[in-house]
Amino acid sequence: MAALRGVEAILVYNAAFEGGRLLELAADLPDLASELHAAADRIFDLPPVVRRAWYHRDMRGSRSLKAVLPTIFGADPMPGWKACAKARARNSPNLKRWTWPRRGKGSANSTDN
Repeated sequence: MAALRGVEAILVYNAAFEGGRLLELAADLPDLASELHAAADRIFDLPPVVRRAWYHRDMRGSRSLKAVLPTIFGADPMPGWKACAKARARNSPNLKRWTWPRRGKGSANSTDN
């Protein structure tokens, strides 16, 4: 919460989802509820702005966050985020138990393999 204090707008790419999560947290964490509600009130949704005012040929018609960010910030808008995400996935007990379907045949193989 300290990182959000004094921030006028919180930029998100799905205001309904992100605001909903903040309100859920507020319900679960009453000591932080007022700050979480204030944060939810400062959410600014980017997709309408992107639809109206941003296009780059490298987006190839997509308006997804993965297509938009590199056209604004460069090829790797957040250096190292992919490596961090992969490391978290490898160490996640939930993903270690996950079963992924194989393409085509519908059979499953575990990530433990």
